[in-house]
Amino acid sequence: MCHNIRPIRNIHDYKSAVYAITSLWEEGKENSYEKDQLDVLSSLVEHHEQLEHPTQFPDPVEALKFHIDQQEISMNSLIEIFGSLEKVDEVIARKRQLNLNEIWHLCMLYKIPAESLIKPYQLT
Repeated sequence: MCHNIRPIRNIHDYKSAVYAITSLWEEGKENSYEKDQLDVLSSLVEHHEQLEHPTQFPDPVEALKFHIDQQEISMNSLIEIFGSLEKVDEVIARKRQLNLNEIWHLCMLYKIPAESLIKPYQLT
């Protein structure tokens, strides 16, 4: 089935593209042309959704607290990154900003997205 591929400029275009994706998916994408259509339409819809609903990264301190809790990061591990318990406490209490070295280590060791740690935040 051939679908008319065009830019998504409004809700009608968006719904049409989603319908076309659903149709192609249910049809089984039998030939390479249909697979190409599915790829292009999926990219258009994804781009539109990112523009309409951009990802909102949390505040860096909240992101750090979340990952400490979820990954059960030990205080000793944090002390190795920050250099001292006082520095860990200062960041958590929003008395000190994360520095580039700390952000890099948190990203590399715990796979915390850099985007969630580099956002500016207010100190108290």
